[in-house]
Amino acid sequence: MTTKNGKKAVPVNLDIRERCDRALELERQIKLLQAEQKAVEKDIRAFAKDDKEAKMPTEGGGWSKQYPCTDGSYVRVTKDGDTLRSEIADTFEDLPKVRKLAGGAFDYLFTTTTAYALVANFRAEAAKLVPNDSEKLIDLVSNCGKTKINYQVAKKPEAA
Repeated sequence: MTTKNGKKAVPVNLDIRERCDRALELERQIKLLQAEQKAVEKDIRAFAKDDKEAKMPTEGGGWSKQYPCTDGSYVRVTKDGDTLRSEIADTFEDLPKVRKLAGGAFDYLFTTTTAYALVANFRAEAAKLVPNDSEKLIDLVSNCGKTKINYQVAKKPEAA
């Protein structure tokens, strides 16, 4: 059975163990293909970087180059233009070099900003200090957690 886009459909009557086994089998196949794809893409990026033929400039200061595939498709390699950092932390390892290069213009080129860090045991402290609104306060300063599925992949036995 296939779906409308031609992919194999998973039968609806599989029990949970069979579904988990199938998901794990697919995860193994995907990881192998992704590793191979990553290696091939690394080669393509290196080739494109050294390719002396004309590259098309992009609006952001980078470049783009297309390479044809056998079936008429194209692989496009795009190098984004460099972007400025939004900020430089006090712990930035090159801050002394930045200060030296900017010289007297440092205070003009960079502004000092303030950030608020949460105290240790924030949840408990908020419950103590703001008992009526602590849950709302905690929600405001929290990132929503993701629900995800991970695979603990055991080595597949070697074929004898």
